[in-house]
Parts: sequence; C-alpha cells; structure tokens
Amino acid sequence: MIPRARARLIKEEQWIRRLEAARMRYTGSAVAVFKGRSRADVDAQIPQAKRGRRIGELTDIAAIIDPYPPIEPTRLRPEPGSSIVKGFPDEPDNPLNFHPAHRKELITPPPLLTPETIGRVTYFRFTPQWFQVSLWRFLTNGGRRACVVWHRRAGKDELAMAFLARMMLLEPGSYWILYPTITQAKNVLWSMRVGNEARIDRIFPPAFRRRTRDSDLFIEFLNGSRLQFVGSDNFDNLRGASVKGVVFSEYATALPEAWPTLRPMIDQNNGIVIFISTPRGKNHFHDIYETARASPHWFAEQRGVAETDVYNNEQLEAALEETTKVYGKAQGEAFFDAEYGASFTAAVPGAFYSGELKHLEAEGRICPLEIDKSVPVDTAWDLGRTDSTAIWFIQQVGREYRIVDYYESSGVAIHHYTDVLLEKKYQYKWRYGRHYFPADVKQKEWLSEKSRIESLNSLGIEPEVVPEHRILDRINALRRMLDRSLIDPVRCARGLEALRNYVREWSIELRDWRASPKHDWASHGADALGIFAIGHEEPSFKPPSERRWSKPAMTSHWAA
Repeated sequence: MIPRARARLIKEEQWIRRLEAARMRYTGSAVAVFKGRSRADVDAQIPQAKRGRRIGELTDIAAIIDPYPPIEPTRLRPEPGSSIVKGFPDEPDNPLNFHPAHRKELITPPPLLTPETIGRVTYFRFTPQWFQVSLWRFLTNGGRRACVVWHRRAGKDELAMAFLARMMLLEPGSYWILYPTITQAKNVLWSMRVGNEARIDRIFPPAFRRRTRDSDLFIEFLNGSRLQFVGSDNFDNLRGASVKGVVFSEYATALPEAWPTLRPMIDQNNGIVIFISTPRGKNHFHDIYETARASPHWFAEQRGVAETDVYNNEQLEAALEETTKVYGKAQGEAFFDAEYGASFTAAVPGAFYSGELKHLEAEGRICPLEIDKSVPVDTAWDLGRTDSTAIWFIQQVGREYRIVDYYESSGVAIHHYTDVLLEKKYQYKWRYGRHYFPADVKQKEWLSEKSRIESLNSLGIEPEVVPEHRILDRINALRRMLDRSLIDPVRCARGLEALRNYVREWSIELRDWRASPKHDWASHGADALGIFAIGHEEPSFKPPSERRWSKPAMTSHWAA
C-alpha cells in the first residue's frame, strides 16, 4: 500500500504535468534559463530546480555557459595611446591579452558557435576569439553601449548576434538587427549558410524558437522574445515601437538619422545598442566612435588586421593586389586601408573630393574660422521636396573662400529655411550677399500655383539662378574652388561628411567607376556647394534688374 504522503506527491506531479501540457498547447512550451561557468555547473543546477519544483519534466531548458569570470565593464577600456582593449585587464599575464605572435604558448582557436541539444536541454556556449574577449566580457557583464571598429571578416556580426540570442533568453523583449537596407540584411545575415547549416539556425537554435517567418525576417523565441532583421533606411517606420536592444551593422554606410530617431526607445527601456562597421572616412560612424572613446560607459575599440590573426601576410598581399587591379592603385589602396586596416583616415572608395580634402587637412585649412562681419555671407542651396534641403554659408575674402557654416533639414516648408537664415544673421551679426539656387528653383510648388522663386521672393530672398549645366562641370568647379577654400570643421561637420562621402556609382558590369555620382544622403550637401562653385565661375547670370519676376518686398528685415 502506498503511504499517504507518497500518494499526495504523485498526484501533485500528475497535475504539474497536465498544466505543463496545457501550457505547451497554447504557448508552445515552458522555458527555463540557467547560467554557469561550465557545462558541469549547469548540469548540477537542473536537478536541484526539479527537486524544488521550479521546473518540471516538460520544461525546455536553455543552458547558457559563460566561461569567463565577472568583471566591472568600466575596466574594459583602451590603455592610453592605444585603440585596442585587453580581454583580461584583471589578469595582465593572460596569454589571451596578446597577439599569437607575441605569446609564449600556442592556443587552439575556439570552434564556431554550435548549440547542442540533449533531450530538453540546449547548451548555448559562445567562445569568442582571443581579440573578441574584451567585447564579450563587456556585454555579458552589463555593458549597454558599444562601438566596434573591426576589420572585414573579424566576426563582428557573429558576436553581436550571439549576444542578442543570449539576451533574448535572459531579458525577454523585442530586439532588432539593422542593416543599411533590408536586402543587405536578408543576403548577408538571414540567408547565409555556413557549410550545410543556415547561419541563423546556428546562432538562434530552432529548439529555442516558437515561430520563424522568412517573409519579414522574424524570429520568436519560446519565452516571447522577438528578433527582427530590418533596414535602417526605413527608420521612420520604426518610430513608436518598444525595443530592448539594437545592433547597427555596417553603420558607416547607413543613414545617420537612424540612431537619433531610435535612441529615445532604447533609453526608455535601458536597452542595449551595438554599432559595428568598417570605416568610411570620418563620417557619422566616426562621430559615434569618438563619443564612445570619451565615455567610461561605452566600449570602444578599433582593430585592423595587424591587431588580429584572422589573415596571414600572404592573404593580405593577395587581397591588396586584387583590390588595386579592380579599383586602380589609389582607390584600391584606400579600399584596402578602410576594409582591412579599419582606418578612418583612408579615403572613401570612389569619392570625388578625397584628394582635395586630404590636401586641405594636410595644410591645416580645415580649421575653426572667425566670421568677418565686414564681408557679406553668400548662401548656396540644394532644394529637396521629399528629401533634404542643404544650405552652405560662404564668405569670399580676396581669392579665398571661407566656408563658415552649413545647415540641412527635411520635411519642412520653405519658410523654415528663411527662419534659419534670419536666426543665423542675428546670432553671428553678419549680412547676406547672394543666394545661389539650382535651376529647379523655377518649378512650381506642390499644391500651389506659385513657383519656388515667387515663394522665396515673398519671404525676402532674391535667388541667383545658376543655369543648367553638366554634373561633371559642377564637380570640377568645386574641385577648383576647394583648392582656395577654408572650412570650419565644427559648424560644417555635416557638410564635410557629405563631401567626404560623395562617391561615384560602381559598375559591376564594367568593373569600373561610373562618371555619374551616386544619389544618396551625401549628394545634397555636395550638390549645394557645387552650385556655388559653378555659379561663381558662370558669367551668364542676368542682373536682378533684368529678371522678369519682381524684386523682394522691402518689408523683409533681414534680406539686406
């Protein structure tokens, strides 16, 4: 006969199994997460949890193995004069702090992440490469902000996705991986295979998942966590969502407005954000990196091929030779320095003005500028309807051009820009000279019978219309102008980014750069300054008295 206490225990266990079976029908499964320094450590915790009835026999278990001892994240900072972070600042003699060429002993590289499922237990262990240890320890010990400037094929995406998988188990919520475009996200991350295995299956094990949708690159874990691969070019459609963590992959080529738009959502949830990319000149990704370097709460690291052992010398020599054959010597070396050297100072491949800007920097002509109040300030515009409008502010002193300010915005009416001009006039105590506009200023406004010229006249601006011209003529005019220019790097920071990133289209069929520029965010600022350059060289302007449209109303209190 079964003792009464034993019978009661059997009955309780039967009810637990029924409840778990019912929960599986409606939610997919029960999930429990265990952490330990080793597999043996986790295996010891599971029977204890079952005996304490914290989990049942039908519970799916995610066993996270973190092999490294805990550390305060603020200790993982570069040493003075260095751009790299030691993985074990708490263990100065640990061989993983050093490049293999400088070690006394050989260390076998860890295997790729391959979760192992035994019964209802899936063991999740990511063992980073020696140069990845510092970033992994920072993130797994509570770090929330990271900017990673590693060379191509250094495992940036792999580590970031492994960390997101870990966070989805420990902190249920919504997570995003943002590539510059959704097509890139699908081709590079979602659809890629490693051997016979899909990349996402290796990092986000099917045993953890409840749903997977290929249509919108979506994964849902059994505990309710969700991951979606999205394009950062579509950032406006992401407003208002609640998100726990975000990875910006290839951020150097993404729209810079994406992060300021999404940041409030991250801050509200005390979320995680990781920026990973190779450099593309000193653009918005460089700004994020400098911010990270200056903050004790960020992780910031820059590693080229000399600081890892991913490539050997023969592979690097072959890569440099191939890139120079494809892009030419100057562009090929610039591409190699950016992709393999992780260099911010390398010219952006295909950039129109890389040589001129490099010359300006070498001569110290990108420097803070004082505004000469006795010299009028000319403006140069590139008008946008659905995209950005850019305005440069330039003073000509003798044969020298002083580019003193820049402004760019989008989605606002034309009177917003006249307000900006008025505000800057009062702020800097300057007076305006000429306002240079492209030929499309003659077009009529949407939902109005007025032309843009008439709208500007009514607001006190008399446009100087630059005649239509060939794009290459405008580009060459700006090259000549830059040879006689000084640029303020603070007030013109966004405009300088545009000039550095104004690039040619690359032709896959011809294996050569096209003559035409690529139309993207950088083209607005570059085109606006080009309008000024060719406008000063073009002698065929009509004086204001010969124009058919009326002069601006003298009620304007700032146009003079």
